Amino acid sequence: MKINKCLSLIVLLSIILMSCNKKNKVTSSDTDVPGIILENMDLNINPKDDFYGYVNGNWTKTTKIPDDETRWGGFGVLRKSTRKDVLEIIKTSKELSIYSDGSDQKKALLIFESELDTLTRNKSGIKPIIPFLNKIDEINSLKDLQEVYCKNIGISNPFIGLGVNPDLNDSSVNIGWIYPGGLGLQRDYYVDNDEKTIEIRK
Repeated sequence: MKINKCLSLIVLLSIILMSCNKKNKVTSSDTDVPGIILENMDLNINPKDDFYGYVNGNWTKTTKIPDDETRWGGFGVLRKSTRKDVLEIIKTSKELSIYSDGSDQKKALLIFESELDTLTRNKSGIKPIIPFLNKIDEINSLKDLQEVYCKNIGISNPFIGLGVNPDLNDSSVNIGWIYPGGLGLQRDYYVDNDEKTIEIRK
């Protein structure tokens, strides 16, 4: 669910950058970075013996994993820089106040602000999802289940998930997989009763 929200937010906020007029356009002074950074390579290693070390040798020797990360690499760098860029776009857009009510850009800003407004969210409690809970209560048949599921598919696959993966008996064939849905936590978080798990569940 969080991933879907983040992706939607990034797409909507990208519109902000693309639709800014020249007068108010957010510019960047960053220099272009080549696709291959030669300084990261260890040219003393024979690529026939250790291609990974040849390509990434100096990077692995000199790079420190940030304290707030469990792993680090090119995608981590990209994710962090993208997050920084998006936050800068939001900040600049709010300061300029150039977007009219009802515009896609204004809606994107409102989505972001509502995500941060924990006071209003806590005050609302479960009220926003009561209509969905009522629909679940009204399920009395497979047809009802299918209808509720189809109309509410965006809610993090609450009942079942559907995907495509290789057949376990024939890896040359992809087949449809149906797997249990959930609320975001793995099974043990709901059934274990140790002190830490109870705290997380709360």
